[in-house]
Amino acid sequence: MEFAGFEVLGRVAEGSSGVVWQARQVALGRLVAIKELSPALLAVPGFLERFRAEAQVLSGLDDRHVVR
Repeated sequence: MEFAGFEVLGRVAEGSSGVVWQARQVALGRLVAIKELSPALLAVPGFLERFRAEAQVLSGLDDRHVVR
């Protein structure tokens, strides 16, 4: 699996919504998680918009118990 700008290190988990990969963001050298969404979910009307809105809210979380 390849994602532009990221070095994929391995699969973390897989579920009904897709696959989560551990990767290194090459430009910053930091470890990240990438969620590859299931094609079936992308076909659901409004799903992508809801996913983006949720990601926007979650990106604002700043707590010592939240992994960034």
